[in-house]
Amino acid sequence: MIAKVLEPVQEPVVLHEELKTTFTGIVHSISTPEAPVHQYRGIQYATIPARFRQSKLCTSYPPQTDATRYGPICPQPRFKGFEEEMFGLTEECIPDQALKQSEFDCLNLNIACPADVTPESRLPVMMDPRSILSGGNSGSGSNWIFDGGALVQKSMQMGKPVVMVSFNYRLGLLGFAASPALRDDNKAAGDEGVGNYGLRDQRKALEWVYLFISEFGGNPSNITLFGESTGAADILCHLHSSANELHPLFQRAIIQSAAMDVEVPNVHQAGWQLSKIMSAFRVHTVQDLRHVDVDKLVTVSPSFRATDEGSSSAIHGLVLSFPTSRLTILLITAQRSISPSI
Repeated sequence: MIAKVLEPVQEPVVLHEELKTTFTGIVHSISTPEAPVHQYRGIQYATIPARFRQSKLCTSYPPQTDATRYGPICPQPRFKGFEEEMFGLTEECIPDQALKQSEFDCLNLNIACPADVTPESRLPVMMDPRSILSGGNSGSGSNWIFDGGALVQKSMQMGKPVVMVSFNYRLGLLGFAASPALRDDNKAAGDEGVGNYGLRDQRKALEWVYLFISEFGGNPSNITLFGESTGAADILCHLHSSANELHPLFQRAIIQSAAMDVEVPNVHQAGWQLSKIMSAFRVHTVQDLRHVDVDKLVTVSPSFRATDEGSSSAIHGLVLSFPTSRLTILLITAQRSISPSI
């Protein structure tokens, strides 16, 4: 009997000329000879200078970047996942990822793509934001059940290959705290707006992909953002934002079971909510709140979502998270003038 000698699988690499780094990824475990999939994990797309400050786009990398492991996820409480709720699976039956949580190193993304892509491939890109409050308690963009490898392989089998990107961003109080005091603090630091740190993290991920996805075989002019539940609601915020009107970073959106509040709190209303949290922690200033242990902050995370920063207050009954676009105002005004029953 002759033993078969298996040739070692070569690690996939992307030589990114613009970022001046070589990303080393993995051959995805779902790969087959007919549909091989590569994945690049834990790529940092932005940095967080401080708690309750807007993130900064990451454009500097070492000559060699290890993209073989998932990066840290945003600090978050433990909820039952889909696999436990829907299928009755116990924790022993679920793959143990043991994803590290980090407040300041959680802004990372994962890219799955066909193995033979080049910058000339220009494949459609699908982006899926996942978090504990986005898409039904899914945990993060690194959760195994939302891994992009299967979607990429299916697209290849259909003869319509895509590049799939999932990413993490700040959640709960860390991602959506807002108040007049925070607004003043952010303004003094030169930051735009207040609150909605998680939404702006998402836009930073979109910006990174728009600028740098070409080397992974993606087409920056053909990006689809998709999500469900509150993740879909976040996409609606991007669709209605003035930032998206001035500089669109995606061309299509898939909205699945969007869950939006009838009225999003303004900065003062959000500040009243935050003041109760600060009182419970016995702190009085933004700087004091920055020193509260992050494990304590995540216990109040689920109660914080997007905030109206003020520019959409003129639209009665419709409050949006980002500064709303002029087009949105015109559409709402036109719709209400058509029929009083609408």
